[in-house]
Amino acid sequence: MKLPTGCTEGNLFDIYDACVQSFWTAFVPAFLIIIFSLVSLVPSLLLTRSFHDTILARFRPEEAEAHATPENDDTDDDTRPTRLILQWRLPFLIFVTLLQALAWITLGIYHSVGDEDNSGIAVFSALTGITWLCIALRPVLCRKPSAYVHLFILYATHLIIGVVRTVVLVSHLQTTRSAALEGIWMSFNLAMVGTGFAITSRMPLKFPSSAALQELYVKRSPEDYASIFEWATYSWVYPLVERGNTFEMKPEDVWSLTPSMQSRPIFTKFSTIKQPTLFRRLVVANSSDFLLDIALTTLTVILSYAAPCFLYRILKLVENPTLEGRSEVYVLALIAFVCALLKGQAETQHLYFDTRASARINVQLMNTICDKVLKRSCSGMTKELGFEAGPEASSSNSNPPKPDTDCGKIVNLMAVDVNKVSAAVSSAYILYGGALEITLTCVTMHGLLGSAAFAGFLVMFVVWILHIYITRAHTRLQRGLSASRDRRMSVVHELVNVNRFIKFFSWEDHWIEQVKYARGEEMDWMKRSRMNSVLSAIAGIVAPLLVSSVFFFVYIKQGEQLTPSVAFTTIVLMDMLRQSLILFPDFTLPVFECYVSLERIEAFLNEERFNCVYSPNKHCVATDTPDDGLAIEVGHFTWNTTSHLESDVPSQLDGKSMLKQTNNFELQDINVRFPEGKLSLVTGPTGCGKTVLMLALLGEMTAIEGKPITPKGISQMDRSRHSGAISYAAQIPWIQYGTIRENILFGYPYDGQRYEDVLTRCALGPDLDSLENGDQTLVGDRGSNLSAGQEARIALARAVYAQTKYVLLDDPFSAVDAQTSRYLYDRLFCSPLLEGRTVILVTHHITLFLSTASYIVHILDGRISTQGYVRDLQASGRLPFVRHRLLQEDQDAEVYQGMSRQRDETQTPHESAFSRQIAFSTYKTYFQTASSWMWGAFVLLIVLSQSVGVVEKFWIREWGRAYGSNGLTGDLVWYGLSKKTSFLDPVSNTYQRILAFIPDGSGHPLFYVMVYAAIGFIMVLCRVAASVTLYITTSKVSVSLFDRLLERVVRADLPLPPRSQILSSFSKDMHAIDANPDCLNMVGNAFLNAIVAVITVMASCPAFVFPAIIIAFCYQFVATRYLNIHRQLLRMESAFRVPIVCALEELLDGIVTIRAFQAERRFVDAFHEKLDVANKMYYNASLTNIWLLFHHDVLGALAVFVTTLLVLSQHVGPGTAGLCISTTMLFTTSMYVVCRFGASVEFELNAVERVVEYLDIPKDHSAIVESKRPPAYWPSNTNTSFLSVEGLSVRYGPSLPLVLNNVSFTLKGRERIGIIGRTGSGRSTLISSLLRLLNPADGRIVIDGIDIATISVHDLRSRITYIPEDTGLFSGTLRDNIDPFCEHEEKDCFDALRHVQLLSDDRQVQDSSSGSWQADCGASSRTTITLDTQVAPGGANFSLGERRLIAMARALLRRNSSIVVYEATNSFDPDTDAKIQEILRERFKHVLLITVASRLSTIIDYDRLIVLKDGRVVEFDTPLNLINREGGVFHEMCHSSQLHAELEVALLAKMIRDR
Repeated sequence: MKLPTGCTEGNLFDIYDACVQSFWTAFVPAFLIIIFSLVSLVPSLLLTRSFHDTILARFRPEEAEAHATPENDDTDDDTRPTRLILQWRLPFLIFVTLLQALAWITLGIYHSVGDEDNSGIAVFSALTGITWLCIALRPVLCRKPSAYVHLFILYATHLIIGVVRTVVLVSHLQTTRSAALEGIWMSFNLAMVGTGFAITSRMPLKFPSSAALQELYVKRSPEDYASIFEWATYSWVYPLVERGNTFEMKPEDVWSLTPSMQSRPIFTKFSTIKQPTLFRRLVVANSSDFLLDIALTTLTVILSYAAPCFLYRILKLVENPTLEGRSEVYVLALIAFVCALLKGQAETQHLYFDTRASARINVQLMNTICDKVLKRSCSGMTKELGFEAGPEASSSNSNPPKPDTDCGKIVNLMAVDVNKVSAAVSSAYILYGGALEITLTCVTMHGLLGSAAFAGFLVMFVVWILHIYITRAHTRLQRGLSASRDRRMSVVHELVNVNRFIKFFSWEDHWIEQVKYARGEEMDWMKRSRMNSVLSAIAGIVAPLLVSSVFFFVYIKQGEQLTPSVAFTTIVLMDMLRQSLILFPDFTLPVFECYVSLERIEAFLNEERFNCVYSPNKHCVATDTPDDGLAIEVGHFTWNTTSHLESDVPSQLDGKSMLKQTNNFELQDINVRFPEGKLSLVTGPTGCGKTVLMLALLGEMTAIEGKPITPKGISQMDRSRHSGAISYAAQIPWIQYGTIRENILFGYPYDGQRYEDVLTRCALGPDLDSLENGDQTLVGDRGSNLSAGQEARIALARAVYAQTKYVLLDDPFSAVDAQTSRYLYDRLFCSPLLEGRTVILVTHHITLFLSTASYIVHILDGRISTQGYVRDLQASGRLPFVRHRLLQEDQDAEVYQGMSRQRDETQTPHESAFSRQIAFSTYKTYFQTASSWMWGAFVLLIVLSQSVGVVEKFWIREWGRAYGSNGLTGDLVWYGLSKKTSFLDPVSNTYQRILAFIPDGSGHPLFYVMVYAAIGFIMVLCRVAASVTLYITTSKVSVSLFDRLLERVVRADLPLPPRSQILSSFSKDMHAIDANPDCLNMVGNAFLNAIVAVITVMASCPAFVFPAIIIAFCYQFVATRYLNIHRQLLRMESAFRVPIVCALEELLDGIVTIRAFQAERRFVDAFHEKLDVANKMYYNASLTNIWLLFHHDVLGALAVFVTTLLVLSQHVGPGTAGLCISTTMLFTTSMYVVCRFGASVEFELNAVERVVEYLDIPKDHSAIVESKRPPAYWPSNTNTSFLSVEGLSVRYGPSLPLVLNNVSFTLKGRERIGIIGRTGSGRSTLISSLLRLLNPADGRIVIDGIDIATISVHDLRSRITYIPEDTGLFSGTLRDNIDPFCEHEEKDCFDALRHVQLLSDDRQVQDSSSGSWQADCGASSRTTITLDTQVAPGGANFSLGERRLIAMARALLRRNSSIVVYEATNSFDPDTDAKIQEILRERFKHVLLITVASRLSTIIDYDRLIVLKDGRVVEFDTPLNLINREGGVFHEMCHSSQLHAELEVALLAKMIRDR
């Protein structure tokens, strides 16, 4: 390059020329000053200004603090440290800078006078002095105690230049006077620059307040307050690392996130960004991090290519040794070391911004999904699965499944897809960095090999085109894989929800097959995807081999000699190219996966939003006067009618046609206005649309016509201090995970007097008194440790406690007994708590409320048939729908409600498990799942591949030696060693004999190319075979672990662990296990590569042994500390990701209740807190990754530097020098991969550990033992002693009291037995014991002569039909639910549906075209039901009453000799209840029928009754004898009922029938 003006000889990069040194000393700082000045002074340079703001973005968290919560505000309330610093630091810094300026100007004057031949030195020295004057102006004009980033950069630049000049001066040490003066000057310059550098580097970026200072390094991260030096070295992270190595960390020991990384401010800013696509929103929101990452990645790549350039120059000088060249080699080694350190610094900084962008995008996407869940329309029930909405579709489900996307897919979006996007962002630098590396490799290779490089470029282009086709196929495969994973998770999600009912009917095998079928489809897609990944890996591995072979072939064909300098530089470049070509294609696959995931998330975000709900985005008519109240005018409502489906799988890949929604239940001609401050009743038969009306009032229905008239909102308060908001209690109560008090308060402030009043009036006092923790008792997942009645009363208490003016109650009495119903009416509905409040009650208990109700609305077939004030309807005789015999059977005000005695277990992460290592049993389980010979084959193949890689480098060395002109004496490895070690003589002799057969390189160049290509081909075969072997092996492991997990969960004893944990294991953990081969393959290769590299270097240069020991100790020190802290952080992150999934599940389950209470903000705040806890683990773990990388880069640079010095000092040949240096470079990379991704492998094995933990949960006795199977005819109801309970005692745990105490009775076959008793008397426990859901502490149950404890529960439950209170239906057709194994004819199925009144007798038709039976639902003439009618998960598109009718039909078809009915008719209207009882009498008269009921009228005509109290049988006789027994429990219950006369009439009717 041309010399600068004033210099006489040399070139621009001749660092030994004093004028050139002076030029760079002046030019680089001057250039930086100009750039900084332009950025600061010229606002028109928008791009530059934006980039400047971006660089300093992380140093200014004030904007984030403005959005954060008040506790994160960092006002500087203590300026004492600032004053102290200003007193000495700034003046001293200005003094040093001015002194430097004076010295450089003086030096310039000296050279201008005394060195006229080199005037350039004088000019450049004076210019350097001027730059120092400019540097001094910065602290003078802008006085601040915090760091001057610009000054730090300028001081660092001067320091690097000064060190290089000093080393050059020392390497050319002379004894002249000028040399001595120059040495003194350089020492002075280095001292001054070092002093200024030390001052600027130790200045903090920001001063903490006194409050923040107390928490700094304890609870608060020092990220915003670290000095520049601490940022450059990441030493501010070390206190956290040391903490993780000192004691077992707990979540509170981990530093909290800085305000700029917290969930709330991130999402607040993200929600204001408006862009047409989600991808563009993410890019705009994180543009600053992306810009910095691109800039720093570019710098990293450029600096990384300094290593092969310096290697080439060093080897070139070794090939042609001279005295001057020898000193230059050491200078080049030092400069290479400095460049390696700078490269490490740039790499760590760009990874920081990568990490920050990844964490922020994770938060942004999760919050966006949560926000969408809160805002999406839930009136549509069946878009994705094509459900046909039955009559009153989902009307009984207060929180129905959502449209378009089912719960399993939403969980997948948050647990898997968001992580894919976040992971892709954290590795995005590979994409543009890899492209830049490939470009620089091509440029460097062209400069090294000349025109021969173009042939290699052509090969690279062909491979690149091939890879494009591979990645296109991968996109399609990834869509299919994601869709199949969604289907599998949907089935698993439903399985977990209905697991209890599966056990009731012994359908475990059927459901296991369903899940395995879905898993099989997923594994098929995964196999295709992995084969595609193998093809991509082959392309990445073969490309460098082909390119280098073509390079060498064309190069030697041009007559050139492949010297060690060219060969080993090419090898290093090829290794770098190999990494780029492997990582770049490998990363393009996650990029396409990220693209697919973004598509899926965006499709979910684009689903239909609310059309009418009570929140800022609801479009309901708000009332202006307080008298308007709740009303609907000309209302016509339906479920979401959207029926199209865009599958994630291309249609050509899935030949199944999608079901379409054809029938929707509708409310028509709704005109109703509920009176203010009064009680209104909504009545009607089962399935008529009562709950749909409630949902329409809540704005959860699609309004075809008309609008609900709603209150203004929570800010409007009436005279009674009731807000204008609505409180709501659903028919199926929604109970959130938390304490009983938290469920009742539901975010409202605690008012002790009101709270205690609500507990008493909702009959919860005795329940809480029976609990050790009272209202602080933790409610399990979905209220798993509560009875249905307790759930209903807690939901009722929540609605009553809320100080709202409008209270909507959807049949809260369907789950409580008659006594409790009467108690609630007397104590609650006639109390001041509801006085003056508008209460709308859906109920069948009309008679009970008739005297209190003001208004009645009667619905029939989706229309209001009758409405009006009660007094007017009574006066006009328009109450024909009211039956006097309704359920007011017990007016006993004495209520005892015993809380369910199931175990009260709090599911929280096991804190002691955060720090422990992966147990050996986990490794053993993982590796033993597949055959040992497959693992052995994998290890053998990667050992062979690494060994062949070493042979490749040795061959390159011998190739360079084959020309006979490169200093071969003493260059032979084994020869040099054998001189000191006699036992290596045979090896040395053998090696010499082999070399004797190698021809001369000049005469036979193609021989060397062919051997090189053959070695590379063998290495490719070994690597590909290792990858394929690993994929096959881990696939078997994945399938086996999934099957074992599935079997254990399905067949586990009740109660199961929380659903969120199970779903997390099936989704996130199984995904980690499925994806484990990639990391395992990478770590395995890197580990062996590092071992082979150490052996190679130590064999080639034995002097490296001692430095290697020291460097190895340093690596061990860093690695162990990193692994200890990283393991704990990853474990805690994994543990605290589960509550996020749990929170999402709660939102999905309770979205209607949450929106009705306007509690969205509170749940969003809680979601922010959960995200912050999980993300602080992830973020701090990522910071420890960067800390590890920095130290590895420093150690790696030191290792290469030491190796270079040792090789040069040993006077080895250029071939061995190239071999050692290039191998050490590879070693440093391998060590980082082992430590960094080894932790990832351990984390993924942590997923295996969590799965293995489920394999140890208690298993039920469902396995069939052939030797103990009952006869095929068992149980036969001809036996007079059919069922015998003998001294049965049951408790829920070893240390818990008895729930059943010495219960004994005997039942005959074909009897109808009623079991009655107040809640807590032991009815449900007795039924659970009969089904062996509980094992007795004492006694036994004998059915038809066989003790049920001696047979499998499968044989027992398959012979007993159980109709539970909460009927479990599952997705599929109606026939799948009533006849899952297709054991009956279609006509029999329709007969069963007709018998249970689900179908009308006169509406059955025969479809001539299909031959399938069809029938119209009796409740709605618009809805057609067939056996192919789709049922939503949980039966959500049928009302609660209809679901129980379907369960009755299922029981009719099973035709077992024993049927147990548990509160199965309490949600029916009286007419339907009477018809069902008639069916039970007629259809089940030849079986043993056991009914648990709260309605006395339900069981008054049974053969015998069992009366339970406090876990004992207090009465057991015929109803007639019991009602006539003076002082008896049943006698008192009947006589205290208003319907005593009707009960006696029913008994007389039974006596007449029996005669």
